[in-house]
Amino acid sequence: MRILNRIAAVSFFIFYEFSCLGGVWATQSVFECSSRVKRKAYKIEYVGVPSFIGKEFEKTSILVRDQKKGIASKKSAIKSIRYDKGILKQLFLQYGFFDAQIKAKMAVRKGIIILFECIPGERYKVLEKNISFTSKTHAAEEFFQNLQKAKKILQISKGEYVNFLLIEFERNYLQQYFKKEGYFFAIVEVPILDLNTEHKTANIVYEVTPGQRAVISQVDVSGEQKVPKKFILNRASFTCGDILKSSAIENAQMNIVESGLFSNVNISATKGTEKDRNSEKVQEALVNIDVTECLPRVIGAGLYYSASEGWAVAANWQNKNFQQRCHNIGALAHIGQKEKSSMFFYTIPDAFRPNQKVHCDVTAKHFDTKAYKGDKISVTAGIIQTAQVLDHCLELSLLPTFEHGKLTRKSSYEQSIGGVKSSIKLNLSNHRVYPTKGAIFNVEFDQYFGRFAHIIPATDLEKEHVDVNKNVNTMSSITCTASGYVPFSKQEKYGRNAPVLALFLKVGSTIIKDLEYIPFDKRFYGGGRNLVRSYGYQMSGDLESDGTPIGGASIVEACIEPRIRISQDFGAVVFLDYSCILEDNFPRLYKSGHSNAGCGIGLRYFTQFGPIRFDLGFPFKRRSDINGKKIDNSVQFYISVGQAF
Repeated sequence: MRILNRIAAVSFFIFYEFSCLGGVWATQSVFECSSRVKRKAYKIEYVGVPSFIGKEFEKTSILVRDQKKGIASKKSAIKSIRYDKGILKQLFLQYGFFDAQIKAKMAVRKGIIILFECIPGERYKVLEKNISFTSKTHAAEEFFQNLQKAKKILQISKGEYVNFLLIEFERNYLQQYFKKEGYFFAIVEVPILDLNTEHKTANIVYEVTPGQRAVISQVDVSGEQKVPKKFILNRASFTCGDILKSSAIENAQMNIVESGLFSNVNISATKGTEKDRNSEKVQEALVNIDVTECLPRVIGAGLYYSASEGWAVAANWQNKNFQQRCHNIGALAHIGQKEKSSMFFYTIPDAFRPNQKVHCDVTAKHFDTKAYKGDKISVTAGIIQTAQVLDHCLELSLLPTFEHGKLTRKSSYEQSIGGVKSSIKLNLSNHRVYPTKGAIFNVEFDQYFGRFAHIIPATDLEKEHVDVNKNVNTMSSITCTASGYVPFSKQEKYGRNAPVLALFLKVGSTIIKDLEYIPFDKRFYGGGRNLVRSYGYQMSGDLESDGTPIGGASIVEACIEPRIRISQDFGAVVFLDYSCILEDNFPRLYKSGHSNAGCGIGLRYFTQFGPIRFDLGFPFKRRSDINGKKIDNSVQFYISVGQAF
């Protein structure tokens, strides 16, 4: 008996004859002594497995997952091998290897080795794709009237390899297309594949049941909430008799969530009765908005750092359902090395009409920057109106304001001005936090009235000098910004994980007699954590001989930023910044000696409220003061929250 046990123990290191067990080859004597040794270590080897399939396999393989633990018995080993063989077979099918042959072996050489031997065969290609409608409806006729639109929807091109993952994405996107066109209850079946084994090609057929156009007939609100139902319906903007589209539901959900009063919002639609409308048969849709209210009182805090601004802390308190009327009252505080500010605000939603709010705030600021120092207080009260234009958000604001400040930079001046701040913002992007396609346009026009001081640099004998020119009593400022997002891959239509090229352009102009009449805090500056990150805060424009930022009456800024998602939680960017700040009233794209540029890299950690950013910026040109000392740092470092643009 002892001799037999020793022979069995040695069997772990000897290659024995194989026998077939349920399609898996294994040695007879590997686990004869499993009662004495609980788990055995093993290695996994592949033959004939493409690298991209191998990587996918390792994510779901039981053998890979349990490799550190080892195998407990022959029965469990065969079970795991059989399961993994099925996974490998599915992966070959998923990528179009329909003739793949897979064998799994477990051998004992210098330890246990599990070997997957594969003969992939030729990979099938897409020969043709068709859409089959189960019933001839207005949707079918409309779809085939525009073949170009059909080609854009069906993303897999002729001659590409079969990929079931892309086919499923394409099926979902095709269904979303019909929902966006008003056929909300359309169904796209799992596609049929017609294989040609001789030529190794596949024809893909999508079966579609579009149904009738969905028309909103009723809108209900459910869930426990203290918020008035009218407030929720105004955010949703559903109108009975309108065509129900998926984009309308997405916008309604986003608008309700952004109010900050609900932890969960679910909007669903069910079929009603069919009826005739304008010689067309339509399907009635019953829309239900199910909400879960969260606590209206909010306390928040934030922290950011930059090499040129230092550390800064922001805190806020809000009551977003004051007196249970959805009035928003709160206070914000910002404490940093360059700026300290506090603001008290009060907002009344749906004041005179739906989605129109009255906003009032009082703000006090203290500045200690390189460009200027001093204090300012401002009072603002006005109207902000939001609306949906072609399923996109349009925001208009008109905010009268009054400001009083005393600022110093070699010279000091005290000034009181009033004016009106107005803006138009159109958001055409596909997501408000992580946009991957579309654009955002914003135009701001500020008109100020008052007695604007002609600021004369101080001399050694005269520390302060203010010359008031009564003829200069108005100042106009206009700033236009545009952000664009272009996906690198057509697969971006199926999700937000593909890389995207982000573009930004800013053009600004101030209309006044001369730069020296523009208050220090109203001039254009560049550099900092959001734009022209390669230069420090306020440092991308012209400087005085001692390195003090002058500011400008006009500005042009641009940025190119490829954004790459490394994983679900992390991403990386590279960026190229440019700015041109001039004393002229009207901007120029380029002026020698007044333009600065730089580049940089960044890391992103993605959260629900926006990315946490780590950026490094490097200027192309480092300037020097009159003593030859470098003014610009060789690198700028930033930690902040939210997209740069």
